[in-house]
Amino acid sequence: MKFRRPRLSFFLNALILLGVVACGGAGGSGDPSNSLDLESLAIANCPTQALFPGDKIALAVEGNPAGKAVAVNPDAFQSDPPRFAAVDAQGNLVALYPGEARVTATAAGLSSEACVVQILPPEHQGSVRRLTDNADEDHWGMNNSWPMTSRGKVLWQRIDGNLDIEVLLHDRRDPAGDDTSVDLVDFLSGDVDFMALGSGAAEGEVLLSYRVGLQDTHVSADGRAPQDLGDRQQEEGSIADGCYFFREGGGANDLQRFTAAAGLTEILSAGETYTPVGSGCEAVYERRGAAESELVHFDGQTHLPIADGLPAFPDFDFRRQRAVYASGGDVTLVDLTQDPPAVVPLTSDGPTRLDRNPRTDGESVVWHQIDGAEHHVWMYDIASGTRRKISATVAPKKFDSLQIDLKQALWVEGTELWFHAGSGDAADSAAVDLKGVPLDPGYRPYLKDGLVAYVGDDGDTEILIVE
Repeated sequence: MKFRRPRLSFFLNALILLGVVACGGAGGSGDPSNSLDLESLAIANCPTQALFPGDKIALAVEGNPAGKAVAVNPDAFQSDPPRFAAVDAQGNLVALYPGEARVTATAAGLSSEACVVQILPPEHQGSVRRLTDNADEDHWGMNNSWPMTSRGKVLWQRIDGNLDIEVLLHDRRDPAGDDTSVDLVDFLSGDVDFMALGSGAAEGEVLLSYRVGLQDTHVSADGRAPQDLGDRQQEEGSIADGCYFFREGGGANDLQRFTAAAGLTEILSAGETYTPVGSGCEAVYERRGAAESELVHFDGQTHLPIADGLPAFPDFDFRRQRAVYASGGDVTLVDLTQDPPAVVPLTSDGPTRLDRNPRTDGESVVWHQIDGAEHHVWMYDIASGTRRKISATVAPKKFDSLQIDLKQALWVEGTELWFHAGSGDAADSAAVDLKGVPLDPGYRPYLKDGLVAYVGDDGDTEILIVE
C-alpha cells in the first residue's frame, strides 16, 4: 500500500536539444515547422516516470527535417482521455486522475507518436499523525455529513472548558498546533453545526461554512474572516470548486448557492428540495413529491430530472458530471457528459443481493453490497466498464461510511478504518493501524486528495490524519 514518489522536476522541458533551430530565423518570429519540410514529429520530454494528480509539465516538441532535430511550435495537442490528463495549446499538461493518458502533438500536417503518461493515485503511507492532543473536545460538531478535508487542509471545532467554540483550519504541511483560528463563538451564541469544507475557486484555496445558533450561515474563504449570510436556518450543504449549495431550512426547503464573486443566490424556490451535492458549480439534488422523489441535475442554468420513482432521502452521489444512485437494491450511473444523459445500470442483483451507498469520484464508482451474511465493497471503472471487488473481508461495513476520491476508497468495519490505495485490487485494501487512538463512532472519517481525517478518542475527542 506504499508508493514511492519519483523525482520529477516541475518542468521537464529544460532539455538541451542538439541542433535546435531558432524560430523563424534571424529577425523573424515565425514557426520553423511552417518553413521546414518535417519528416517526423515527437514530444521530446515525454515523462518516463509516473505522475501524480496535480503534477504539471510543460511539454516540448521537436521535428526532424533531413535527420536534424529542431524545436517546433505545434499547431495543437490532444490528450486521450482528457479527463485523466489535460493539456492546453501551449503544451502545459496537468495530471488529473489515476490511469493512462495518451498525448499527441500535431504540426505541419504531421502527428507525433503518442506520449503515454502514467498517473498514480496520491501517495499514502498509512501513517497516523495527531493534529490535536488536549483535554478539550475536538470534533466535526453536530449534523455533519460533509467532508472535513480538502486540498490538504482539515476543518474542525474545539469546545473549551468555558463551552466556547473555536473553528479551526489546519494545513497538513504545518506542524500540529499551527492552526488558523477562523472564528470564536461564545457559548451564549449557541452551537456550531452543519460544518462543511471544500475546494475554493482559486487554485489551492478552500471554502468553508458552518451554522451558528441554529440559524446564521457563516462562510470563509481559506480561513479568512468569516462572512455572515444571515438567518438562513441552513441545513445540509455541499462545497466544491468555490460553489456552496445548501438547503434553506425553516420550512422553506429552497436551494441557495453562494460564491465569493456572486454572493448568495436562490437557485430554486419551489420548496421540497433537499441534499444538494455540488461539483464544478453544478449540483444534483432531491425533489420530493407526495409519494416519491426524483433526482434533478442543475447545470448552473437549468434543472433537468435524471431519475424518478425514488423513495424519500434517496441514496446518491455526484461528481464531475456523473451521478450514481441506489434504488430497488441496485446501483445506477447517470453520465451527464453525454447528450442525452446515458443511464447505465451497474448492478442487476434485484432482491438476491442489496447494493447500496454508491459513491463516485467522477471516474470510478464504489458501493456496498450485502450478500446474505457477507458484506463486500465493489469498484466500477467508468472508462473501461469493468468492476472488481476491493474488499476481501466479509465483515459488516458501517452504513454510509463508504467514500471514494482519486480512485482511493475509505470505509469502516466495526471499529476499524479501512483504506484502499487505488489499484482496484482487494489486495490493496487494509485496515489502518490507528496507533492506539480508536475511531470515535459518533463522527465519520473523511477522505480527500489522499488525506484521511478522523475523530479519535483517547479519553476525549481528538483530530487525527492518516497520510
